[in-house]
Amino acid sequence: MNRYHNDPRDALPISESDMAWLAGILDGDGYISSTGIGMQLIDPSLVEAVAELLGTNITTYDPRTHTNTKADTTNWSLVYRTTLGRKPRLESIAPKIYPYMSQYRQKQIETLITRVDPTGQWLQNVSPSMFAGKSLPQPKEKIQTPPREFTQLEWAWFTGYFEAEGHVSFDRRAYIPRPGLCIQSTDQEIIAYVSQSFSKSYVEEKRRTKGNNPVFTFAITQLNKAESMFQAMMPYFHGEHKLAEVKKALGMLEEYHRWKALPSKARPSMYLPRKPKKKDS
Repeated sequence: MNRYHNDPRDALPISESDMAWLAGILDGDGYISSTGIGMQLIDPSLVEAVAELLGTNITTYDPRTHTNTKADTTNWSLVYRTTLGRKPRLESIAPKIYPYMSQYRQKQIETLITRVDPTGQWLQNVSPSMFAGKSLPQPKEKIQTPPREFTQLEWAWFTGYFEAEGHVSFDRRAYIPRPGLCIQSTDQEIIAYVSQSFSKSYVEEKRRTKGNNPVFTFAITQLNKAESMFQAMMPYFHGEHKLAEVKKALGMLEEYHRWKALPSKARPSMYLPRKPKKKDS
């Protein structure tokens, strides 16, 4: 008998929102091979959250002890890993995260589950992909359609993806640093989908990855839009780092609203004075 069939973790329930979040984080920072699904990061809180949902153990890897590089490895961090390879759990989870994944990730899941279930019957029971039938914009293309409302499950997915590929930006030229939302990825399909959903164009960066892949950036700098997005994401965070960033951003936005509520003559200038340029001696 296969020992995996007796693992009680295979019966652990996962809510729909947690499943959507799991798809987002795996789409951004996970790996899907022919033998399993998992992720490895230096952020233990995220790996712990993924391991809890997958029903897997966590191992650690110290890159400083497994390298021949001559570079300074003092600041290298411990890597946390978790991987799901148990057939019953894979059969339960993979079809449910499949609709949220990009076409690239979906092909990886198809390869994995076809190995687990060669009949391919699992594909008959999956929900349609949220990317299906979408005519997605190109970089810098003006979005003609108005922004649409995300469902709760889409916000859960987006939060997971943000925890993998996003960050909060701060314009520190202002008296109160102005927060914004930024996501960078090599997966153009996802960035274009997000761009179209929020009716905000995205760009292709001039730089490329070490593997020579293009990098795409979606950014929201309008305070009201950034604030509404941060608030919508708050219920779905699983990791500590990005949650702390967003809480900090919302705190600064509260400070901004207090500043804006002051009589105009009583407000400090929003933008800090520029430092004078040094004269050539």
